[in-house]
Amino acid sequence: MMVEVLNGEGIPSVLVPLGPGVGGWGATAWRPFELRVRAADAARAKSILVDMAAEEDK
Repeated sequence: MMVEVLNGEGIPSVLVPLGPGVGGWGATAWRPFELRVRAADAARAKSILVDMAAEEDK
């Protein structure tokens, strides 16, 4: 969802899987991911995601 929001705002972003992967645990559903954006977009992306989280908490 975060990637879709950021991409919609014109900020290219990707989720990068962390950990040993499928062979390590046998499933990908609970594997942790890291959200990555360009350094030049980091501050704006953080602001958008903070605002998004605040809206969800209402």
